[in-house]
Amino acid sequence: SYTLYWGENENTLFFFFFIAKKITTSFKQIKNLIPGTEIFYSVEAENPKSSGIKSEIKSIIVLGALKKPLNIKAEKLDPSGIKISWDKVAGAEKYSLSWSKDPNPSTSDYICENNIKDNFWVHKNAVRNTTYYYDVIAEGKISTSPVSERVLSSTEKGLLPSPENVLPKKTANSVKLSWSSVDEADRYIVYVSQKRENLTNSLSLCQNFERNPLAGEQQVFTIENIEPGKMCFFCVKAIDEKNPLLSSNISFIVSSYINDAPIEPDEVIASNSDFTFKADFVCLPEGEFWMGSPQNKNEDFHKAVLTKSFYIMTKEVTQEQWESIMGTNPSSCQYSSSSIFDPDYPPYLPPVVYPENTKNCPVENICLSEIKNFIAKLNSTDSKYKFRLPTEAEWEYAAKAGTGTPYAIGNGYTLEKGDARFSGSPSDTTGTSFTGSF
Repeated sequence: SYTLYWGENENTLFFFFFIAKKITTSFKQIKNLIPGTEIFYSVEAENPKSSGIKSEIKSIIVLGALKKPLNIKAEKLDPSGIKISWDKVAGAEKYSLSWSKDPNPSTSDYICENNIKDNFWVHKNAVRNTTYYYDVIAEGKISTSPVSERVLSSTEKGLLPSPENVLPKKTANSVKLSWSSVDEADRYIVYVSQKRENLTNSLSLCQNFERNPLAGEQQVFTIENIEPGKMCFFCVKAIDEKNPLLSSNISFIVSSYINDAPIEPDEVIASNSDFTFKADFVCLPEGEFWMGSPQNKNEDFHKAVLTKSFYIMTKEVTQEQWESIMGTNPSSCQYSSSSIFDPDYPPYLPPVVYPENTKNCPVENICLSEIKNFIAKLNSTDSKYKFRLPTEAEWEYAAKAGTGTPYAIGNGYTLEKGDARFSGSPSDTTGTSFTGSF
């Protein structure tokens, strides 16, 4: 016969274990194990006179989904905390919690807290009079649980909300900064710096601004004597005088480049010119600009200098232009490939029906080697001009067009409908747009 030892700890397998004796077959089925648990086991052969040597210890992870966390609760903590707790899940090694201010789970911009070892998490510095929504998932070695039931909570004594819609407007050597009023704020602090990473420390130019109760929804503050030719960063903080610890976090950081100006093209080559490729090009002069994003601290935001002028297309390469050179159209956005005919298109999404004529839509579904072949053919058919891809700096120089804001379109700081096409929009059911639509 055989004896089977098993347990969840390899080091104590033969001291604290489960055991099944007198097994007369060469297998044993173990039931009611917890999914995601790693089970260690060893087998010993026996006869009536003696026992054999135990086999090498091996392990296996039990398959199956973990049970979802139950009894999720929200408890308010003073002065600005919310404690989320739930029952422990058997087989879970850690938990993930997602929270949002949006009640719609299909469109929420979740913030995820990962690697939670305990069966609770404390939301510190919650904003007052704001409702938060929380979901929890248990994670095992190889599987996860379904998402928990959703719980919501709010705190009346939390932090002041951060000022929103912060917008700088440039003049000759000053910036007029405006933002939406924060209810219950006694005053504001405006931070100004020429370095994003130093924005709120003692080296920044810090100016206090008393809240104007007559200003309505907008607060306005003018910052004078900013050095021309410099990029400056700005943010605003709402202050609670009675309890400074409940003052807001800083606003979204915005920037402004004083005395910048739009790039004026030197020359335009129209599509009726003397080269084979029918497209409009514009000549951009040499110059300098701020490369990178002023709002992304992970980017190397720096001044770049272009020492030579260059020509660049005014629009993306279209399907018609690509086909005129290559003879084929590889694009997936064509009427014939509309998702209404695609059996693999997710059935829960609205069908994407492309325009019947997509020749003026941008060419896509191509790789770098195909683009190189396209450019090589262009150069083989034209002796007067030489074509290439723009460098990253050239492309960004053209796209920013002399602006110092995060976006070169709209108000420079946010994108609204009509400024661009937004991926994933429920109404976005017509494929790509024609080039030059925005």
